Amino acid sequence: MNPRYPKDATPSSTPERVEHASREPRPLRKAGCLRQGDHGAKVRELQQTLNFLGYRDLYGRMLVVDGDFGVSTHAALRAFQYLHCRRTDGVVDHDVRTALKRAEDWAQLGPPRAQDCLRLGDRGPDVRLLQILLIARGYGSTSDGPFPVDGYFGVRTAVALQIFQRDRGRAPTGKADMATLLELQQASMAPHAANTPPHDL
Repeated sequence: MNPRYPKDATPSSTPERVEHASREPRPLRKAGCLRQGDHGAKVRELQQTLNFLGYRDLYGRMLVVDGDFGVSTHAALRAFQYLHCRRTDGVVDHDVRTALKRAEDWAQLGPPRAQDCLRLGDRGPDVRLLQILLIARGYGSTSDGPFPVDGYFGVRTAVALQIFQRDRGRAPTGKADMATLLELQQASMAPHAANTPPHDL
């Protein structure tokens, strides 16, 4: 009998337990995320959404909707994240899906239907449209995240609008007339190349 093992143990069992215990756990991949190298219907949906929103590859070309998450899709996604997210890692998780859905929502709203002028204290669907457009352009973020799209023209909405007006060379009135809303929408829907730099407030 082999003296290395106890009387009631077999030589084959003990080394297996030791080998298993010495293995380091692999980092877990977050469930439901999409990233470079993935394939399938979810990737095709992502490519269609990025094309619809005007995001392109490094050469300014539309993405091929083939369900292959390659270099071009990764670059276009990072360009989207520059304007809509707090990171540019090229990974689609819940937060990025939410940002993509929000961007689709404002893109499908059509031309603004605002009254003569939106201002502090106003409420309604036109204020909601203003908030969606401001967030889509990268305005309105605070240390607590983007302001809520609640249809109320509060202080944070007014400040975000003033910053946009100043960046566009307009008087920072904090009031949104039809021309301001149209300019916001046109700026938001302009095609973005993958090497577009992030917007700095």
